[in-house]
Amino acid sequence: MKDWGSSNELWDKYLIDNGFSHQIFPNICPSCYTVKDFCNDYPKGLYLLAIDTHVVAIIDNKVLDSRDSQCENPFCFMKKLNRSTLK
Repeated sequence: MKDWGSSNELWDKYLIDNGFSHQIFPNICPSCYTVKDFCNDYPKGLYLLAIDTHVVAIIDNKVLDSRDSQCENPFCFMKKLNRSTLK
C-alpha cells in the first residue's frame, strides 16, 4: 500500500475490484485521438482516462479535471460497469 498513489498496478486492481473494466485504445493514431474525441464517441457513462502521468474523469460527456485536457491523447481507459454501485 505504500505505493498507492503512484502504482498503476495497485490503482488498476482497485478499480477492477470496484466495478470498472480496463480498455486499451487501438494503436491506429495515438497522437490524433483526444479526450474531446473520446467524449464524442462515449457520450454516456463514467470513465477514467489515462494520459501519460495524469488521469481524467469523464461523467456523461463532462470532463472533470484540474486542467484543460481536452486536446490531450489518452492511451487507455476504465469504464464503470454498473453505475448504481457508485459510492
